[in-house]
Amino acid sequence: MLEFTRDPEWQRKREESWKAVEEDIQEGLTRKRVNEFKSYYITGLIPGGVKIGPGMAMRLLPDPSIEGIQYCLKINYPDGLSAQDMVELQRVLSIGVNGIRELSREGQVKVFRYVMGDAFDPHRDFPFKIGEGEEVYKVTVKPMYILNGALVSLVQWVEGLEYSDSFPFWAELTKYILSVFMHVNPNIFTFSAAVNIDNRKEYSREERTAINYTWRLFRHCISPPSSIDDSIEGQQRKRFLEEFRAEFEKLNEYPGELEKIWREIQIQEGVIKAGPAENIWRKLARKGVPGGQ
Repeated sequence: MLEFTRDPEWQRKREESWKAVEEDIQEGLTRKRVNEFKSYYITGLIPGGVKIGPGMAMRLLPDPSIEGIQYCLKINYPDGLSAQDMVELQRVLSIGVNGIRELSREGQVKVFRYVMGDAFDPHRDFPFKIGEGEEVYKVTVKPMYILNGALVSLVQWVEGLEYSDSFPFWAELTKYILSVFMHVNPNIFTFSAAVNIDNRKEYSREERTAINYTWRLFRHCISPPSSIDDSIEGQQRKRFLEEFRAEFEKLNEYPGELEKIWREIQIQEGVIKAGPAENIWRKLARKGVPGGQ
């Protein structure tokens, strides 16, 4: 499976590319430990007596194809994985798939879908076997982790923030992201919490992140930011927002008051007019303007 790693020319190129990898991971590591990672980076095989967690193994894997991942997990972990290692592995192969160095954006989407499916399923089987065993594991990545991972990445990209990913793989997973909304606590998406930050005091940090970034993404769908320009990436952002809005409006049901929140943003942006009951609420609010985002 990894015969190509024995090719001298491939090894030479791998040696050259290792310099950048070493700069990223060397902090706090001994020279011995760095060399262990380097050996794995070139060969795809964990040396006997050496411990390399599955998360790092995936990130440095020479061949992160579906077949390559399965081969790695079978050969390098003959005794299986601990529960903690399994959590790490599943996160890297889902919300962290963009951290796998040799994986293209297309490959990231392919691996994510292979592991997580086309829609969120709380009973989904993990598709890879570990070691020589035949045990079938369940996917345990929490929907809130997935939702926040997607929302933060997408909003930062749409807004053109300097530290954001360039065209994140999440942009190809609109339907999956929308399916996740139905599996988080619907009480997060209340109208009062959406329009007034003070009403989120009882929320956890994860819940505040979810409502904040949901609001920002929804608003960008209605009123695109300045990063939506004529550049290639600007047009990629535009297409994503248009697709997200179209798919969202197709939904037959919405968690919590998400539909009401969506309507409020449209009112604020002048897309639709407020109804009589909504106008009464506005008169009671300060100057008629919600204190949301």
